[in-house]
Amino acid sequence: MRRLAIRVLLFSLSLGIAVQMGRQEIVDRIVARVENDIILLSDIRALSRYQLFLDGKSETDARFSSG
Repeated sequence: MRRLAIRVLLFSLSLGIAVQMGRQEIVDRIVARVENDIILLSDIRALSRYQLFLDGKSETDARFSSG
């Protein structure tokens, strides 16, 4: 009886781990490394939005004019 309970417990734990592994999502990506600095995709997007702000354009204006 005890062996069965241990097997059920181990199966439940392994199933829970497998479900959690399936829920992983990518939050950000590394796009470049310059010496010891890492540049993330979110950094490039933020700099792009800032440059558009400095140029006096909104993000939606830039999307419509480039396509």
